[in-house]
Amino acid sequence: MRDPNKNTRFVFYCYEKESADLKIRLRYDGLKQSEFFRALLLRYINKDPMMLQVVEDIKKEKSVMGKRRLKKTK
Repeated sequence: MRDPNKNTRFVFYCYEKESADLKIRLRYDGLKQSEFFRALLLRYINKDPMMLQVVEDIKKEKSVMGKRRLKKTK
């Protein structure tokens, strides 16, 4: 059986400028990268209405789904 409390690691790539800008903003807000991403992850998993709006905006922006299918997923 898997241990639900075991940590796992996420890795993704972004541009150096984006990384620097993120670190500046996080420092300004007094947050650590891990805290920030963990909070986003939990909001997404728990279907926080504000986070779902962000996800919907991203789907529209990236044209991930057709308009009909996007309406269905709401």
